[in-house]
Amino acid sequence: MKRIVVLLSLMSCSVAATVYKWTDEEGRVHYSQTAPVRGPSQIETLPEPSNSSRTVVTRLPPSGKKIPASTRMLMNVLAANMKSLAYDNQPLDCDSAVDNITVGLNSVNQVAQKNFKGGYIDDIELEKVQKLVRTMKKDVSVGACQQSVTHHKAFYKCMSSSYSHVLACLDKHRPSE
Repeated sequence: MKRIVVLLSLMSCSVAATVYKWTDEEGRVHYSQTAPVRGPSQIETLPEPSNSSRTVVTRLPPSGKKIPASTRMLMNVLAANMKSLAYDNQPLDCDSAVDNITVGLNSVNQVAQKNFKGGYIDDIELEKVQKLVRTMKKDVSVGACQQSVTHHKAFYKCMSSSYSHVLACLDKHRPSE
């Protein structure tokens, strides 16, 4: 599970300067550099502060919940087993790959939102996941699949199987550094 969180963290892009403010359904006020995907219709965009007055705020998870040891153990087992869900023996099928990637990214986003609402991750971690999902959805297309080479083509080929998990294929086919 830690590798998945690290993978998501490493794949997040640089932080935008725009700050958004909104109030959730429980009356909590949020300040974020990423607008919420769903939720409040009233989102205020705050002016960009001058360079001399930038402040970094780190928040604890909303409820400060700790994941029980038995649950952490199960998460580690699931994360280890998930790595095996990268099937490369499929022929490249760009339509299926794009559909499978979209479904997988939606699932990753839903799990992150549940973890945030449950108090297991903070809003900063939620933003990282949502930004990764948005970036990947924007970059994934049938055309990009058809023109892909090297590790990108291997990723699309891996995702051509409906049995593959998007994070497993990302982990297996990300470019080496």
